[in-house]
Amino acid sequence: MSTNVEVAVFAFYSIYLGSNVLVTVQGTRGLVLTARSEIEIDAEIDVSGSAGKPDGGARGLGGPGAEGSTNRVDFISDPPPSNRGDGGPASKDDRPRGDGIGMGAGTHPGRRDAAGGGYGGVGGNGESAGGAGKKYGAAALTDLYGGSGGAGGGSSTSSSNCGSGGGGGGSLGLIALRRVILGASARLIAAGGAGGNDNQDGGGGSGGGILLVAKSIELDPDAVVSVPGGAGGDPQGGGGGGGRVAFYCSGDFDVPGQDQEEAAPSQVNVSGGAGYQAGGTGSFYDGAALRLQAPGWVLTVY
Repeated sequence: MSTNVEVAVFAFYSIYLGSNVLVTVQGTRGLVLTARSEIEIDAEIDVSGSAGKPDGGARGLGGPGAEGSTNRVDFISDPPPSNRGDGGPASKDDRPRGDGIGMGAGTHPGRRDAAGGGYGGVGGNGESAGGAGKKYGAAALTDLYGGSGGAGGGSSTSSSNCGSGGGGGGSLGLIALRRVILGASARLIAAGGAGGNDNQDGGGGSGGGILLVAKSIELDPDAVVSVPGGAGGDPQGGGGGGGRVAFYCSGDFDVPGQDQEEAAPSQVNVSGGAGYQAGGTGSFYDGAALRLQAPGWVLTVY
């Protein structure tokens, strides 16, 4: 990873989270757990964005580590601001302007149904067309960005009949020198929030980013790694784009070859959110080695 993204790093000799463990992630930074030996997860770790609300209600909030910039202007993830990856507000007469937050945020459609945010896949347009969030970052997750918010719906009469945008998914990394093991009850989730339903629907937030790095990565057939885009407000909001997942280890997954973007294993969900126009599919990257760098140290995992 580069130093473009500020994350919260917790280092241990080994980590085991059983199925009876409740994990709550709070704050603006993405979560990275590291271990000198092994990480074994059989619990749920959820850094998803929240859903937008109907009736001019509160915008959906970005998950921990969601992307914090103004749409397509500059990355602001070091450190992320307090409104990182939030969905856009519902608006009347463009006040306030209903853009989501983040490099791939859905932008205000102009008093109509709103578009979804993008990240690994593009956002979907709402019925009014235009403003769909763009892709950003890299499939290799050299920068562990999170997702971006969907836009809020707009009206010329009242914001109370508009849905707000869904928040973008956050970011999560598991890095071990020996093994990362995901058991049957493991759920690693960085989903985008759904757009709010109303006469003018909000757009869904894009899915976030999940990074796994170890000499060996072992997935139970029932384990889940999920970064889907949020659904657009039903029926006319645009869906959020899928997020990004990258695994770095010494072995192949379903497709021969490494250091390449490829079809995701069955346990990995990078789908775009449903909507008037669905969000685009995100990315899965199968890597052989990753060089991790921070001030004062460099670690290469093969």
